[in-house]
Amino acid sequence: MVREKGGWQCKVFLYKDYVIKKPLSYKEVRKKAYKWLKENQGKNEKEISKIAKECFDDIEKSRKLIESSGIPKKYLGNPVFYKDGRVKQKRVVELGVRIKNLVKNGRVKEAEEVIDKFFEFVKILWNYGLREKPFKINQNFGIINNRVILIDLFELNGDYKSAKRSLEKGINKSDKNLEWSITKKMIPDYQKKARETLNEKTLDKHWKSKNIHKNPKTTTFLNSFFL
Repeated sequence: MVREKGGWQCKVFLYKDYVIKKPLSYKEVRKKAYKWLKENQGKNEKEISKIAKECFDDIEKSRKLIESSGIPKKYLGNPVFYKDGRVKQKRVVELGVRIKNLVKNGRVKEAEEVIDKFFEFVKILWNYGLREKPFKINQNFGIINNRVILIDLFELNGDYKSAKRSLEKGINKSDKNLEWSITKKMIPDYQKKARETLNEKTLDKHWKSKNIHKNPKTTTFLNSFFL
C-alpha cells in the first residue's frame, strides 16, 4: 500500500524503497501554508502570499541550483527529476528519527556521532555552493548506510552572502528542531560543536570548492540527473 504525506511544497508518495515527490501549484502551496501562517504567526494576507510565492519559486530555483552545482547524486538520495516536475528519491530514515531512537535506547554517543556527521554534511553542501535554508536537521535530512543525505531538495540557496548571514544569525540556534529528539543536556554540546564546525572560516574554506564551475570535468554527470 502506498502512503501519502507532504509539506507545503509537495505531495510525497511513500513506497517501500523509494518516494515520489509531486510539487504543488502556487495555489496549493498557499492553501497549505495559510493556516499555519495565519494562526501561529499572525501573518496578513499580503504576507502569506509573499511567503507562499517564495516557497513555490524555491522549487524551480532549487532544481536549477542542483543541476548547476555538480553535487553527486548520492548526497541527495539518488534523485531522478522527471520532466513533469516529479522527483524520485531513495527512501531513507529521517535524521531526527534516527537520533531520537538512539537517545531513547541509551545510545547517546552514537546519537552524537550522527550529529557530527550532519555538521560534516553541511560542509559537503557548501563545497558545491549549496545551503539548505531552514536548517531543519530533524526532518530535511536523512541517513542511509550510516551516511547523511539531503532529502528536502526544494529549499536550497546558492548565495554566499546569504550563507554568511545565516552564520551571523546563529546557525546553531537550530537546536529547537532537535528538542523532540535529543535531551536538553545534549543541546549545549550541540551548540558548541555547531559554532566550532560551522563558522565563517570553514564557510570560506568550503564554499564552492568542488562546484561544477570550478571543475568542468564534473559536467558529464548532469545528463543522468534529468529524465
